[in-house]
Amino acid sequence: MNIKKLIGASMITLLVVAISVGMAAAYTIDGDLSDWGVDVDDGADWSLDATWLPNDGVRFQVEDNVDPKRDAEPLRWKNGIAAYATGVHITGVGSNYLDYDEARVTGPVHTGWAFPTGGTGESAEAYDQEAIYIDEDADNLYFAIVLSCDANSYSGDLGLDITSASGGRYIYEYGVVLHDNADTYTASDRDIMNVSEWSECTTIVESSPARIVSGDTVGTATVAYVKNGPDPEPFAGYPATYIIEGKIPKSAIGAPASVSLGQYHYTVLCGNDEIPIPEFGLLAIPVLALIGLVFIMRRRKE
Repeated sequence: MNIKKLIGASMITLLVVAISVGMAAAYTIDGDLSDWGVDVDDGADWSLDATWLPNDGVRFQVEDNVDPKRDAEPLRWKNGIAAYATGVHITGVGSNYLDYDEARVTGPVHTGWAFPTGGTGESAEAYDQEAIYIDEDADNLYFAIVLSCDANSYSGDLGLDITSASGGRYIYEYGVVLHDNADTYTASDRDIMNVSEWSECTTIVESSPARIVSGDTVGTATVAYVKNGPDPEPFAGYPATYIIEGKIPKSAIGAPASVSLGQYHYTVLCGNDEIPIPEFGLLAIPVLALIGLVFIMRRRKE
């Protein structure tokens, strides 16, 4: 590509996304992803990248099933049984995206295994975190998570690292309580906490934190945790798909101008999968810096 055209296109894209931060679409917090432009809960083919792509300006990460790039490596999805690697793994903004290389487990129990992991003789699908989508406007953060467990089983809480520590470390000083005694719930008030203590994951400790143990309530988020039918996977008998969708007022978390994808954290109690994996790199780059990568990304075919 001509370098002048590349620079010009980059500037235009940068401007468009900068404007979009203050002009997020109106989201109805109900667990229906149609207002995000996403088709995963509408019977679309999960093996296609296009199924997972959201509206313009929405930042996202998809890591369904085992990363296909691990297919040539020794990997496990069930303990002692070779995994199938079929899931879409991409990250980007709107229809601009690149392949996402999901890291392997580094914990003491399943070191070297591909996420998601499972216990002896069990499928890991129950722990799979398929995707996260985020957007924002001047007043609120919006998020949606696609996963395979209900609110009363393995669900963790949402972590937010608003004041990132130096050296690439994440400290999730804020959190939103997502787990519940009910399996699902419609749009309701959920506590936003200034967290003083998180619980660690029970199996893959490196995926921590999992749930809020203590802290001060600093605000209220609106969250829906709903069931959206069976998981359209290659094999029968897998858990249903669940979607968590929420709105967080920025005023409750220190009024940040913008929050990057890497500042969000969600995992199940065991830590057998997490999303996003908190690495400094692409996921920690603020939204405007991310746009500089747009032109090494693939463009969805219209």
